[in-house]
Amino acid sequence: MIDKKTNIILSYIVLGLLICSCASKQDYIGLYYSEDDNINFVLEEQNFLITNTKGKSNSPYKCCDTISYGNWEKVKNNDFIKISSPNNFNTNVINISVNEYLNNSTDSIYLIINNPIENHYKKFSETYRELYYSIEISSNNTDFNARVAQMKWNTNQIQIQKPKGLIIDEITIVIVPKSDMKVRSLEAKIIYTSPYKVINNKNNSFKIELSSLSYQYINLLRLFDDFVKIEKESLIWNKKIFKKKT
Repeated sequence: MIDKKTNIILSYIVLGLLICSCASKQDYIGLYYSEDDNINFVLEEQNFLITNTKGKSNSPYKCCDTISYGNWEKVKNNDFIKISSPNNFNTNVINISVNEYLNNSTDSIYLIINNPIENHYKKFSETYRELYYSIEISSNNTDFNARVAQMKWNTNQIQIQKPKGLIIDEITIVIVPKSDMKVRSLEAKIIYTSPYKVINNKNNSFKIELSSLSYQYINLLRLFDDFVKIEKESLIWNKKIFKKKT
């Protein structure tokens, strides 16, 4: 049977362990740097950020200095932490916003796809295009669905001949970046939009906004429960040592 004095001592021990545990997490927070690779690894209270610090001058890349970001948490034995990217990075599924309307030329389906990469082409008058688009359609015509799914376009303005009596239920856009896209790392090899449920089956024109489809989104390293080893004043990740800046 535990007496009152022993109980008080145990309470102080538990409290001390809790304080140490909180303090140990605070000790991790800071900026770490890999001199060999010019990479910064920042740990904040709940988030992490990994960036390339090499200068942008004469760089052949359009993007990006940010290698990855997301959340981190301690592992129980305190020798490691786990880092994970946002969920939508790991699934490669992005949101879609659509404005649908009826075009007078009713023998075709028209799609205009806008996103930050297409905006970049316009801004800098670039003619070489780095994205392929495919369209997945759910309709009352399975042969048409299958035929369209095999097509791909190297333009954001798409016209598809429409069979008579076609009723479209859903549209999904599939994006495939070209292997020569000028990003530091091509991490997203194929990207899907969430399916769009057509509001009015009579409409045949769809203006599509993909605000998340950027060079950075394609470039970012996808991480899920990646382990980072904790050593005194340093981190070890991806076979690299990051020393804490003081």
